[in-house]
Amino acid sequence: MEDLANIVFNALDELEGRMELAMQANGCREAWLQAEIMMHAKKKFAVDIWTNTEPVVPSSNGKSTGGRKHDLAAYDDNDNPVTVAELKIMSGNFLTKCMFGGGNGKWQPAALAAAQTPIIDLDELTDDEAEDWGLISDARRLRRHPASERLLVMVLLDLGEESTTQCQKLQDVMERVTFEPNRGERTKAYKGFVVRMWKLEPMLARISV
Repeated sequence: MEDLANIVFNALDELEGRMELAMQANGCREAWLQAEIMMHAKKKFAVDIWTNTEPVVPSSNGKSTGGRKHDLAAYDDNDNPVTVAELKIMSGNFLTKCMFGGGNGKWQPAALAAAQTPIIDLDELTDDEAEDWGLISDARRLRRHPASERLLVMVLLDLGEESTTQCQKLQDVMERVTFEPNRGERTKAYKGFVVRMWKLEPMLARISV
């Protein structure tokens, strides 16, 4: 089966010319992009990628996941999930909300901006924080899943000419930040947006026996 990471980038290669207009559709941008990736996978690679089918694995503290499901998932012939993915579109005044959600205060934008290579160590995030929303919490939830591969995808839209200084600083952080531990990351610039992707290590990767 074609690698989901390659499918995502291949789909975005073809969507590049339509993204600017589609990103003006408030409230449904991520759902639109998920559907486009799903249709692209089927049409070009004959691969079934499904949206919002794979449940989030509950945290160790037993807190409810609220019925959350991962954005994208691919399954083997026995219907076992082999890849799960979370996709987040980041833009303008919503950068802080999309990245940090309502919490995750450990990593403040100012502190990340001061680092030459901003690093978010997901092993330092508690399960309580992981039930928040935003890209950081999405990453933590992904790491709990037993699938062979866990993809975190950030679509970072270009700022408009009237963007504030604060937005510009946050944009710079988003372009440089990395999530650890990971098995590799990819970045590709398009007209009007940048896509960043991390293949995250599973939750127990750093626990020694």
